[in-house]
Amino acid sequence: MSKSRIKTSALPTAITRDQADSFVSQITQLTIERNHLIAEMDEEITTARSRYEATLGNLSARIESRTEILRDWALANPEEFGKKKSIEFTQGVVGFRTGMPKLKTLSGFTFARVLDALRSVKWGAAFILVKAEVAKAELIAAYASENITPEELRQIGVRVDQDESFFVDPAVTDNEPRQTVAAKEGK
Repeated sequence: MSKSRIKTSALPTAITRDQADSFVSQITQLTIERNHLIAEMDEEITTARSRYEATLGNLSARIESRTEILRDWALANPEEFGKKKSIEFTQGVVGFRTGMPKLKTLSGFTFARVLDALRSVKWGAAFILVKAEVAKAELIAAYASENITPEELRQIGVRVDQDESFFVDPAVTDNEPRQTVAAKEGK
């Protein structure tokens, strides 16, 4: 079910309950029309995707196989590169990119074991992270269960806040007849 939400800070408009009922009806019809258009769009996208999928897959496979052949050639012929990491051809560049440095564990080590090893060496403390952050969910839960008072929260500089927003929940089902609202609005 689709819900339209707006902030409650909008200025009130003087309308009658019958007019409000009419607006809910219009929102329901607009929602139905929007849902039908989304379904049509999704169907067209799916059709287009399936129409091109096989050709795109074939092209990707051909690109990948030729890339592998070029990589094998580059590895077998390092003298072609000289001191450079790439070669410029008429219609493109072939080469090797150096990735970002990564820290990997040695055989038989895990990062938990590395952490223990860092704790045991004099210089290791500089390479151990201690992440301290506010446990927001736990504070909210403690407040909700009345284990912490609003005064105690103010002591530490926070308060629990909940926004309230207005909503219209149109009664839309999947088999609603399609109507345009513009005709009803006199446009």
